[in-house]
Parts: sequence; C-alpha cells; structure tokens
Amino acid sequence: MKTAASAVMLLVGRAEISLGTHRGSKGGRGPVHFTASRRSAAREGEALRREAIRREHGQTLIIVVFALPLFLALIALVSDGSNLFANKRSVQNVADASVLAAVRELNPCFGTGSVAACSSQVAAVASDYSSRNGGPTPLPACNDSSGPDLHSCYKTPYPGSGDIGLQVRIARDVPLRFAGVVGLPAGTVRAQAAAGLGLPGGASNVSPVGVQQAIAACTMPTASPRCFGPSYPKTLDFDSGGFGYALLNLHCATDTPVSTCATGSPTSEMNTFMTSGFPGTLPVNKWYIQNNGAKNGIKQGVDDVITAGTKLLIPVYDCVSVAPPAVVCGSGTGNP
Repeated sequence: MKTAASAVMLLVGRAEISLGTHRGSKGGRGPVHFTASRRSAAREGEALRREAIRREHGQTLIIVVFALPLFLALIALVSDGSNLFANKRSVQNVADASVLAAVRELNPCFGTGSVAACSSQVAAVASDYSSRNGGPTPLPACNDSSGPDLHSCYKTPYPGSGDIGLQVRIARDVPLRFAGVVGLPAGTVRAQAAAGLGLPGGASNVSPVGVQQAIAACTMPTASPRCFGPSYPKTLDFDSGGFGYALLNLHCATDTPVSTCATGSPTSEMNTFMTSGFPGTLPVNKWYIQNNGAKNGIKQGVDDVITAGTKLLIPVYDCVSVAPPAVVCGSGTGNP
C-alpha cells in the first residue's frame, strides 16, 4: 500500500496538519485535517492554573486548621508555664524565709518535750516574715486531721521532726491567661520548708571556759550577772562558788563523769586556748573535768581575748558531778 504525503501548511492564527489519506466508508480516499487555535489553548491553560490554585488553597486551609490548636497550646505552655514557674519560686522563698525566722522561737522550749508554750510566738514570726516576702498572713496552724492541709499554714512539730521542728506551707492561686480559654482559669502552686533545732555533733575553736545553761539562756534565778553577753559585765570570778562558770580540761571527753584525766592542761595552754580556741573538734554531750589548777593564771588569757575582740565558742553545761557518779542538773548546779 502506498501512502501519499501532503504538505504541512502553517497559517496565522490557525494550524492545519494533513496526516495523509484514509479509506472512507465508500472505499474512497479523503484527507484528514487537525485544526487547533492558539487562543483556545491559552484559555484552557488559564482554567487549569486556576483550578490548581483553588486546590492549593484548600490544602493550606486544612493545614492551618490542624496547626492552629497546636500553636495556641505552645503559646499557653510558654506564657502560663512561665507564670506558674515564677510564682512557684516566689512561694518557695516565702516558705524558706518564714521557717528559718520562726524556728528560732522554739529555742525556749528546747529540751522540754513540748512546744505549746512557744506556738503563739512561732505563729507571729512566721506570719510576719511571710508578709514581708509577699506571702499570705496570718499563717494559722495546719489542720491535718482529715489529710494534709493544702492551705497556707505552719505545723510544729511535724511528723519526723522530733520534739523541736517547724514546717511552713505556702499555697497561692495563679490566674492563667491562655489556659482560661479551655476552662482552666487558674492554677495553684505550693511550697513547703522545714527546719528544726538540735545540737551539733562537735565544734572547733572552743574556749575552755564553760557557762552554765541558765546563764546562757538568761534564766539564772540568783547568780549575778544572770546573763552572759556584751550587755553585761565581763568580770569573771572563778573563785566564787555557785557562780555558773567553769574552767574545763578539754583533753578528756567521757560518756560518764570521772574524777581524773590522764592529760593535764597547764595555765599557758589554757591561755592559748582562750586566745585561739581548742585545736581540734570538741564533741558535745560529753563529760569534761574541771581544771582547778589553772584559775590563778587564766585571767591574763581572758584579758587578751577581751582586748583583741576575739570571738570564741563558749561551751554550755547544765549538769555537774562534784562527787562522781552523783549528778546534779539545773540552774542550781553553779560552779563544779
């Protein structure tokens, strides 16, 4: 079969392409023509572009709808979370300051087995320091009868603290800006702090001059002076019985009272201890022997300490044993 080829003719605005001849229905041959318009092609392209843009807009809208809640949640987390964190730090500072100030008011009750006599002063000081630091006032006693009290309050003693302990709890409601949109208008931050009184296990730079506890606490009923401190005379008379001071041999610390110590402490050493303190750690809650032989020369060490303004730790005693193993305690112990 032979196929006749025809010429391709390009006209302005239209294109006619003759692809050859084919057999018609009656067996004849006729030309096949394809005609296309540039203008109609441009219109069809524009319509396709518009349809594609509409589809992109629809996809963008779906993405925004899903991303917007996450974006708002992130803003709420940053804004409200920062606000809650700042308030948490603030109420913790209030609790810390209040408990450290108020626990000192338990000192008069130390060793009595009860804090009832100190509770009113503890409440007053805790409330005062809470107010100074931006916390609530007054602070009532905690009511834990039906579970832990979650309000601002104080508790003394608190579980696990022994006889002398104080706990301060602070609670604050914090308004929430963004979380309020989803039904959380406010959040509560809480903090607690605890402190207690106790004796140290040991001390260094200790003076060999011991002071009766009643004089240190200003409760000595008869001795003069009845207090020990800068507001009272510094005249020490170690020869006056029952005065409430004692020179101690710090080399010997025993669990029970004894009458002798293998290591002596001469006057020169005692004076050194007066000016610079005992070289070592002195354990507490031990028995120490009185150093009677150093009384005559110790005055020079006392004068040197007063002149230099040296600060020393003074041992406090409450029990004496004049004739071991007999023990006498209380304000009447005087000078052993």
